[in-house]
Amino acid sequence: MSHRTVLRMNRRVVFALFACWLVMVGGCGYRRPQRIPTTGTLLLDGSPVSNASLVFLPAEGGRPAMAHSDENGQFTISTYGGNDGLPAGRYKLSATKLMLRERAQKRLDAFNASEAAENGGDIQFTDADYRNMLPARYSDPRSSDYEVVIEKNGPSLTINLSSDEQ
Repeated sequence: MSHRTVLRMNRRVVFALFACWLVMVGGCGYRRPQRIPTTGTLLLDGSPVSNASLVFLPAEGGRPAMAHSDENGQFTISTYGGNDGLPAGRYKLSATKLMLRERAQKRLDAFNASEAAENGGDIQFTDADYRNMLPARYSDPRSSDYEVVIEKNGPSLTINLSSDEQ
């Protein structure tokens, strides 16, 4: 093998190693925006709201974030999962607390007392079987009048919804 052939092979090897290094250092593919871990408390007229679903829709577009309040109204926001928070910015808020209507609850109670439930049976409900316990104006983030601003090192959120008609 000539000296030139060895030099060309060495250049190719060095180039290939450099390319691999660039991919490893620079990464490839989609990068998720930096998120700020965010917690808060959901209130209705000053009282904690348990078992509510919250959706945070970015005002400038992008992926929505979600949260679910616990028995004390406290929540942690996730955009991609694992309570990872959400990017800084302005968000429209949607809040719902769905409960079974009385007739659907009676159906569930009867089912739970039956042999079908004991034998692994299943019961299904439709959207009409549920009612939202929070004011309707908060149910859709596109029409909700409630906005939150997320800032780096910002305080925990206190979201105090009002049952008063506006």
